[in-house]
Amino acid sequence: MGRGAPVIAVIIDGEPGDAERECFPLALRVKIAPDSNATEEPEEPIAADARRDGDGKRMALLKVVVAGLTALPFDDIRKRDAVADNRRTTSAPAARPKSWQIY
Repeated sequence: MGRGAPVIAVIIDGEPGDAERECFPLALRVKIAPDSNATEEPEEPIAADARRDGDGKRMALLKVVVAGLTALPFDDIRKRDAVADNRRTTSAPAARPKSWQIY
């Protein structure tokens, strides 16, 4: 629509660059001129790949929701998620005071 706003694409089926199973519409594969017409200049779309052999559903969700809404680089988001996941899995009941333990 000529606004130049980024589009967050999600691949759920198909294959980028495959003539038979292309997953991106033309408007994401080529640059759009100011007059809203497609040009011949290729564009590299940014997409979350929710396919099993791609990013998977969890990483696709992180890319779309968190990285897309916060405008932070995805790698930073992925690292923060890994740290948070590590904290969740390593918190041990032994670290709680004895008064909190259930016998």
